[in-house]
Formats: sequence, C-alpha cells, structure tokens
Amino acid sequence: MKAVIVAAGMSKRLRSIVNELPKSLLDFGGKSLIERSIDYLRSYGVDEIFVVVGYEYQQIVDVLGDSVTYIHNPWYATTNNMASLWFALPHVMNDDFIYLHADLLYHPKMLANCFNATEGEIIMLVEKKQCVLEDMKVEVDSNQFIYSSKEIPLDKAFGEWTGITRFKPGSGSKMYGAITSLLFDGQYDAYDTAAFSNLVKSGTDIRIVLTDDLPWIEIDFPDDYNEAKDVILPAIDN
Repeated sequence: MKAVIVAAGMSKRLRSIVNELPKSLLDFGGKSLIERSIDYLRSYGVDEIFVVVGYEYQQIVDVLGDSVTYIHNPWYATTNNMASLWFALPHVMNDDFIYLHADLLYHPKMLANCFNATEGEIIMLVEKKQCVLEDMKVEVDSNQFIYSSKEIPLDKAFGEWTGITRFKPGSGSKMYGAITSLLFDGQYDAYDTAAFSNLVKSGTDIRIVLTDDLPWIEIDFPDDYNEAKDVILPAIDN
C-alpha cells in the first residue's frame, strides 16, 4: 500500500500563526501534523509514502529526512492541491493508495474505514454533518459520491469531505486524466474535488465511507488551529 500527502501550500490564511512555517509542521502533542499522519499510515501497513512539497519545502525535508519520497510542485504559489496531486499520480496511478491533505488532525481509526471498504473504485471519507459555508461539502446518493464543492447550498449538503481518499488500483490513472483535462483548460487553482466531480460524470464509481463521528479537523484558519489544539487533540489522545 502506498500514500500521497500533499503539503505544498503557502498557508496564507494561517500566516499569523505559522509565520514562515509550513502548516503541516504545526506541533500537536510533540509531533507535527504530517508526522502524525505518517505514523498512522505506517501503522496500517503503508510502506511507501510520497509527499508533495513546494513552499518552504526544506523545512519539511529537515523534519522527515529520508523516511518519505519527495515530489516537488514548482508552481505551488499559483496552483492548488489538485495540481500537487497531479505531480504525484505517475508514481502511484496503478496502485492501491491513500491520498490525504497534510493539514489534517484526525483520529487514526478513521483510516480503517477507507482500508476496509470493498465497493467502489475510489472511496472518499466523509463526515455526515450540518455544514457551514467554508466546508468542502459533498452531495451523496445512498453511498455514492455525486459532487463536491464549497458552493453547494447548505440545505443540499450531505456532509464534509475530510481530505482523505483511497484509490483502488487503476483509479489513479483516471484521476490523472481528469486533472490533466482541467489543467489543460487553465484551471490551475482548482481544488481536487473538481476532478472527483468530473470523474463521476464520466462513470467512475466513487463511494463514500463515514468518519463514525471520530474527531478530526482541517486547519485553514486561526480558529481551526485553536479548535484543533483545545478540542480535537484532547479527544484524539484520550
């Protein structure tokens, strides 16, 4: 099993807290966010991890050393996580792999729901919840993913995508094609969810699994950081 972690972003919305530190290196309980993810992935038997870097990448290399394989997104300043994933996909597109964002603090048992899923070509980990405007919302039909965007009306949102997804063998090549089309169309700053949504339109079977209310948070804003430190971390470590 392999994994791809995208960690190239500039963390502009969190600059008052991180300064020049990549937010994946924010410390929680003595370990950075990305180190926690790597430890969790290793515990589930993931033996090869690719980390896509960009902004202040040497700081990440200094922390992780040679424990992972680095892939550089040279256009990190003008692209989003979709482009970062695109750079990594040639390394994993025919494999069974887990994809996740580097700015997540989450309970490790959430990964099991992805690993144990049997149906679907792609499995997205989703929290069923009453969303707010900033959430990366999803529309769902039964357990099938239909569409994801921050622009989905709140009354139509099933819940929020966590930023964690499993690709079964071969589905990564489909994702590569979908992202390539969007980049060719000039959508350099699109979110990865744009490619997932286009894959559904072309017939790819994308399923969801739920977080089972396990604690997690994606850290984009100072309020997220405070919640992660004061609420989510104690719930994970207790």
